[in-house]
Amino acid sequence: MQTGAFTPFEPLRNRENVKSANYDAVTGALVYTIAEESWWTHHVYGINPGFRIQIPDMKAYKVRVAR
Repeated sequence: MQTGAFTPFEPLRNRENVKSANYDAVTGALVYTIAEESWWTHHVYGINPGFRIQIPDMKAYKVRVAR
């Protein structure tokens, strides 16, 4: 904040069209969506652990994680 500059979020540095992300700094767990069809997707992705969930009957835009 002091520099007023943005830096890439390293876990998603090489991903384009990220629409939403939930990150837990304590565990490093990350869940996110990427626009694959216009603004929506049929997939939810994760890092730490790595996964991809396909949901063919739903057009997802955002993903949220509850504790």
